[in-house]
Amino acid sequence: VPGSLDNPGLRDREEIAHIVGLDLLVNVLVNLDGEVVELAAGETVATHRHLVNRYRDHYQVEVPAKADVVVTTLDRFQGYPQSSWYATVDNCLPAVELVAEPGATVIAVGSCPQGVGGGAREYMRTVYTLEDLAHLLPQCGVFGSSALMFATHFAFQRDRYHITAVVDGISQAACADIGIGWAGSVQDSLDEALSRHGDDAGVAVIAGLGNILLPVTPG
Repeated sequence: VPGSLDNPGLRDREEIAHIVGLDLLVNVLVNLDGEVVELAAGETVATHRHLVNRYRDHYQVEVPAKADVVVTTLDRFQGYPQSSWYATVDNCLPAVELVAEPGATVIAVGSCPQGVGGGAREYMRTVYTLEDLAHLLPQCGVFGSSALMFATHFAFQRDRYHITAVVDGISQAACADIGIGWAGSVQDSLDEALSRHGDDAGVAVIAGLGNILLPVTPG
């Protein structure tokens, strides 16, 4: 989950940095215009964690309650669209759990000029079960394993949420192939979501969910 320091992937990277002797990290925090607003340098782990906390200060948004429907854009910054859907899988969908319970609807709005994304589309197809993906993983090279990891992550999220794309660059056929909904407009997708959750459903509209903004709910 973006913004989280409690995850095995981060612990692995910190351990690797220690083993190879990476003593110095120079990193920056940028604003919504892509401008540097803070620079930090120092011991690797401490510097990274300092900037993660500053990131939270800068980009956390309060949401009054968990939502039934989450509408989000895929842009990291104004004018910087996500290039492909697999980046959405990596950044946006993991952050949904911060603001919605399983069973919620996620409406992703934006542009993915590269579509679903290279080899990742093959492994994101609904013909693959999680067991299939787990069996294939040890047989892949470096690039194949990356695509499979994205696909496995996506399969988990697809099972947890109703996902609909209103995205330039991804066709209705491609959406059907990877097992998500497609809509020609945000209003159509919202109407469909409300027919599922009811007219009194809670709707959260959060630009750049996970790609830049981190929602928090009471408690």
